[in-house]
Amino acid sequence: MATGTEIIGLHEIPPELADAHAAFTSIELLGSLDPSPVLSRLTWHSVDAGEYLIRAGDPSDSMYFVVSGRFVVLSSDQTVLREVGRSSTVGEVGLLTRGKRSASVRAVRDSIVGRLSQAGFETLVEKHPEFTLALMNVLAKWLATGGETPRNSAPAAVGLLVLAGVDVNAATAQLRDVIPRDIPIVRSSDFARDTGIDLALGDYRFDSRSVDYFRDREASASLVLYVADAEFVGPWSAQVIRQADRLVVVAADDTDPRDPAHAAALDEIRQVADRTPTELVLIRRGTRPADVERWLRQAKFWRHHNARLAHSADWARIGRFIAGTATGVVLSGGGARGFAHIGALRALRDAGIEVDAVGGTSMGALVGAQWACEFDFDEMVNQQRIIWTDHAPMRGFTVPTVALLSSRRAARALSEVFGDREIQDLARSYFCVSVSLTRSCLVVHRSGSVHRYVLASMSIPGIVPPLVDGEDLLVDGGVLNNCPTNVMRESGVNSIVAVNVGATNSLSVRAAGVDAPPARRIGLRRAHGPKLPNIMRILERAASLGSQQIAALERRRGDIHFIDPDVNRFDTFDMSAMERIIDIGYRDTLASIEARRAN
Repeated sequence: MATGTEIIGLHEIPPELADAHAAFTSIELLGSLDPSPVLSRLTWHSVDAGEYLIRAGDPSDSMYFVVSGRFVVLSSDQTVLREVGRSSTVGEVGLLTRGKRSASVRAVRDSIVGRLSQAGFETLVEKHPEFTLALMNVLAKWLATGGETPRNSAPAAVGLLVLAGVDVNAATAQLRDVIPRDIPIVRSSDFARDTGIDLALGDYRFDSRSVDYFRDREASASLVLYVADAEFVGPWSAQVIRQADRLVVVAADDTDPRDPAHAAALDEIRQVADRTPTELVLIRRGTRPADVERWLRQAKFWRHHNARLAHSADWARIGRFIAGTATGVVLSGGGARGFAHIGALRALRDAGIEVDAVGGTSMGALVGAQWACEFDFDEMVNQQRIIWTDHAPMRGFTVPTVALLSSRRAARALSEVFGDREIQDLARSYFCVSVSLTRSCLVVHRSGSVHRYVLASMSIPGIVPPLVDGEDLLVDGGVLNNCPTNVMRESGVNSIVAVNVGATNSLSVRAAGVDAPPARRIGLRRAHGPKLPNIMRILERAASLGSQQIAALERRRGDIHFIDPDVNRFDTFDMSAMERIIDIGYRDTLASIEARRAN
């Protein structure tokens, strides 16, 4: 076995245990090459879940071919930079630059890799130029995506852990009904029957029957669902944790996470949550909203879902997240133009596109929150009338010491629509963004009061006062990110649809180089001299300039379906045009979907 700091976590295994030849053909880099030159220079190793394959600062003396399992690439502060799954390579950049490792690589789950040493790599490059060309092709693809493989990439193996208080068979049956039929579900009884292994033996990681079993299951399907035993006890449940790229924990909302019945399971989950993305499914059985925050504090859950046991739509949404096919919709800010989001969401439904998560800024935050509350479309339109016509927040002028408008009318209107709902309790996954003037950063709201944080996300600085939230002064999220697709990317969705209604026309005057008119002529502005935009439009435009660069970068990525309803002719504050804007949002979204499908 080769030596070196970076491979302390490796256990050398014979090629037949890795099924080296079959594994070779699955590697993207090597699939079309003659296997002999590469195979003869590889050694095969298993890596335990949680072990480091590479440590930052180590010499770059090898690269690895991932046969099975999954790794995360970590920065110096342990931030996940990207994921590396089966059929991928890692460490090749270090061999090319011959510098020290710039990041660490840790196994999310038990994994098998082929190791190519520096000497073997140099020989291949020298004698087999086709290997070099194949490597350059893979690197070019990687660089084209910005070097990102986000944590929402589709897993190969998911572990289902059902806590005390929920029937494991009922939860498994619900998932069986909503995930694709070609996804196998593996229980302890299946494993014991097919391998002949006595589960009481405990650690069977290096038993060839076990290695073959897991490799064959995962090689023959895009995803495997491993189900832990009831109440999460025994060696099989421990194996499920070691084998999974992602863990899904199911609990009942009317049980207390501090209950001793949950202690051992949650302790185990806490230990692996740093390396394995772990999400919580809370089964709604109580008559009151669950204390979701208390559950989330018990372990480092990456994401959570609220589900009703007999509600198929809830489980279908969870199934899409598990299978890596979930769709997230991002709704931009844009004032009255944001009414188009109502039409866009209706068009997505009519086109058969299931929306699994929504996030937004400003008016997009408001419409997204309505959708997450499961209001129907007629109700959403009626609520918008209540907010903008009955409460008329745009007429709430005040002494302009902090802002032109008071936020009292808007606060009352939003409170009437959303009541005391909390973001983390909503039936559908939702977030909104605001900007902290205190800390000069974007703030993502995934929990807390719906009406308060929607108000914060809509508080255009200078027009509406900031929302005081602890030590933060929160204003409109459009100041830094008017269409937060990058935030949605972190939410675990596979595809993103962004509905952008931000203004694209620039402010202008009829004559260039003209100073603003003196105060005594402001009232005559329309009749004499250049036509200048009023103060509200100037402030609204100034507040959104900071997000333009992020928006341009996101559009260049190519992995987001941007929809741009033709609403630019409508003014930001033209609330009377709601019906026309909704219709345009519906029509243009359907047209965009049809055009994308045609291509």
